[in-house]
Amino acid sequence: FFRIGMAPDILASQWFFTLLAYAIPADWLPRVWDVVFADGWKALMRLALARLALAQDELLAASLEDASQYFRDRRSLVRLCSHGSDLVDPVEIFLATGFKFKVTRTELAQLSEQ
Repeated sequence: FFRIGMAPDILASQWFFTLLAYAIPADWLPRVWDVVFADGWKALMRLALARLALAQDELLAASLEDASQYFRDRRSLVRLCSHGSDLVDPVEIFLATGFKFKVTRTELAQLSEQ
């Protein structure tokens, strides 16, 4: 982010204030919010990390303009989660990616102090 001049705190605040509503496709929101309301801030952090991890290769090669466009295009996440498979719902791939990240309450407390 810093290499291309994108401020991650602006991106993160938009995602967290809206519970990812601007970061994922609207039809995914009920399923994602079920997880967030059940698991709390840890789930929200995991899913934010998943959003970044799924696009890591594209983002590392992107300019500021390309990265900004990527984050405005919620359907790009569907493309990344589909991988040509019609058998698994892309939102489930997104959730599974999020649950690969370990986020603890201690880590969240440390981040909130910063």
